[in-house]
Amino acid sequence: MDEQTKPWWQSRAVWGGIVALGATILQAINPQLQLDDETRGGLVDALLAVAQGAGALMAIYGRVAAKNRVSVRSGPQKDTPPTQPNAA
Repeated sequence: MDEQTKPWWQSRAVWGGIVALGATILQAINPQLQLDDETRGGLVDALLAVAQGAGALMAIYGRVAAKNRVSVRSGPQKDTPPTQPNAA
């Protein structure tokens, strides 16, 4: 990703919307429940931290489960045989 974009789960606006939607649903279910702005802000921070942790775990799992190696060099590796052009 370039520097101008980020994953959706790192967006405070997305998590703020999720918290607002969740608060709306909870208030519809239980009208006596009231969340002030400070509580909502704390929920957004907590959900963002959980999402970032989940993203980190997914990245680690993806690297461990990957079938191909990662290299900082370009081109074939020493143990990779060179490819032959098709003889047609």
